[in-house]
Amino acid sequence: MKGLYFLLALLGSAGLQAAQFPISLRAEAAVLINAETGTILFEKNHNEVRYPASITKIATAWYILEKFGHRLDELVTTTKEAIAYCPVHLKRSNSEKFPSHRLEHGATLMHLMPQEMLPARVLMYGLLLISANDAANALVEHFCGTNEKFMADLNQFLHEKGFKNTTFNNPHGLHHEQHKTTALEMAKITSMAFRNPLFREIVSTQTYEKPASNLQPAVTLRQFNRLIMPGKYHYSKAIGGKTGHTARAGFTLAAAAEHGGRTLVVVLLGCKEADDRYRDAKILFEAAFNEKKVIRTLLTAEHDRFQLPIKGAKQSLQAKMAADLKIGYYPAEEPQLKSVVEWVVSQLPIEEGQAVGQLVLYDNEGRRLAYQPLVALNRVEATFWKHCTTFFRRCATSKRTVPLLVMMFSISLTSLGILRVFKKRQL
Repeated sequence: MKGLYFLLALLGSAGLQAAQFPISLRAEAAVLINAETGTILFEKNHNEVRYPASITKIATAWYILEKFGHRLDELVTTTKEAIAYCPVHLKRSNSEKFPSHRLEHGATLMHLMPQEMLPARVLMYGLLLISANDAANALVEHFCGTNEKFMADLNQFLHEKGFKNTTFNNPHGLHHEQHKTTALEMAKITSMAFRNPLFREIVSTQTYEKPASNLQPAVTLRQFNRLIMPGKYHYSKAIGGKTGHTARAGFTLAAAAEHGGRTLVVVLLGCKEADDRYRDAKILFEAAFNEKKVIRTLLTAEHDRFQLPIKGAKQSLQAKMAADLKIGYYPAEEPQLKSVVEWVVSQLPIEEGQAVGQLVLYDNEGRRLAYQPLVALNRVEATFWKHCTTFFRRCATSKRTVPLLVMMFSISLTSLGILRVFKKRQL
């Protein structure tokens, strides 16, 4: 017999968002989340739709790694379309004729040349380390034929993942009126990207030696993210991320940091100055990592009891936990929980001390956070009628039932025949 019994709700009234740190940020929109659980530790206009600039490349890289990660050693040949320029005023006035993926003067580049050949893996480093817009165009053309096809596929991929407020018009983040996302959705996209080992490796790299191509010599690529590089804003707990900037988006940043077994992701949008994003990121990360973990006892083995009426039993089952049920959490991530008794009673009788299930804590997303086994406090016996029905049910389902009945019937007939013979002889 298996069953679920929803016992109680515990902890927190804000679901996945606990009380915020009392912090003032310079970013116009920001969010700090736990990369594993999605719990929001801090937010400021986190659902406001805004321009992301070059942190768009996180989504581009994630999609390429998910769909084409097995093809990264293929040689990519740069086309004229991938490195074509267009004045900004023409893109703004006629976006149909001059699409937003066209390069702009002053944008960051690897300075690829027509017919230059490089492995896709090398272009991925250019995409994420130095934010090369030409590398983005070359990659998407190679894997999907055209920029338009890649963007349609990427947007569908993101929407299927649940990102309803994110739509990208190009793979690199150059401005387009409809190229938008939110801080929260960008943080979740970043969290998912960090689950890919190659993505983590690339964005945590300080320098990369780009090999010589068929047209250009080797060159060293240096990380743009100042949280990773030595200097004023270096952050030892940072494991990578991506910067961005356009005139309309301001300065942006998506970054991750690890400490004490937690991975946190921050996204900052609309910073006025380049340094603001690093300052804000470090403040948020440190506020979270400096919190002390809380251990809270929710139910005790000594006092809390659980009861299950069982059909066909003389008495109800009484049970207790093997030990106290505890939960550990950081104050900014205080979860809202439900406690569920999951009974597992296979048959009667049940003996005292027998394992009869478990008490489990789940969060609002259905993740199992903690549990304690349940043991019986009393012997539970079946009623006489239960014994009878169990016997007949076993007989009805047993493979030996039919042969047994045939044998008994044959023995009865034989016995009757023998009795008749004895009676005739006596007469």
